[in-house]
Amino acid sequence: MLNCSDQVVVIARVVQHLYNQLQRTLLHVDIETFDYGIIEVISGLSDRKIRSFVPESGRLLYVINDAHKKVTSITTFHNSPAIVSGGSEGQVRLWKLGRDSQQLIATMKEHRMAVTAVRVTQDDLECVSSGSDGQMLTWSLTRHIRLKQMIKTANFQGVDYLPDNSQFIACGSDRFATYFDAFEGKQLREVELSDKELFDIAVDPTGMKFALVGADQLVKLVDYDEGKITHLGRGHPDSITCVTWSPDGAHIVSGSADGSIFIWQAPR
Repeated sequence: MLNCSDQVVVIARVVQHLYNQLQRTLLHVDIETFDYGIIEVISGLSDRKIRSFVPESGRLLYVINDAHKKVTSITTFHNSPAIVSGGSEGQVRLWKLGRDSQQLIATMKEHRMAVTAVRVTQDDLECVSSGSDGQMLTWSLTRHIRLKQMIKTANFQGVDYLPDNSQFIACGSDRFATYFDAFEGKQLREVELSDKELFDIAVDPTGMKFALVGADQLVKLVDYDEGKITHLGRGHPDSITCVTWSPDGAHIVSGSADGSIFIWQAPR
């Protein structure tokens, strides 16, 4: 049976292979949730399709055709077989996954431009989506309606929840990490953490720090409460477009625009 470290390596290799095979049309891969039961690598692509792969072999499990005009973001539920995807047309879609079928449950549309990121709360009841239109929206995944709306002049690129769902934190073209109250939908504070555009953000399993990546080609670890950079990871040759943590917080996986994927040993 794979341990967590092995899963990180295997999934990274599958993602790299998938990226190369599809001639760099890959836009987003969910490698943030490692299921210790049935493990899948879920990918969203500019060819309108969502694909699922077995990480050990890279075998294709299923394809969802015409999921969006272009699939620009995707994430999984934590406790049940379902995914939430975002598209270039501004739609957020909820999918139920079965062994033999994949069913569209709901389509939610209020973004005026592409959905850049989606994240689901730990209880699978709500999600947050960020958009190129400067909107941050929270949604009910049971009633399929918008709950809160936050607007900023900058383009949001990445977002993630604290483990207790009390806050979420976003990043984007304004170079700031912006903290929000998840219940009230109010901005709490913002911290400038780069001199270039930021593309993705990921909170660690403890909620004590987060990883931040962007056009400066650095993986930055930031203390969540203090908002101060504690560690830097160097080595990517191009803008870093995505970042995630392993469930035990021992590893960070980052991917850049040139297709390279780096696996980092997280400091303790």
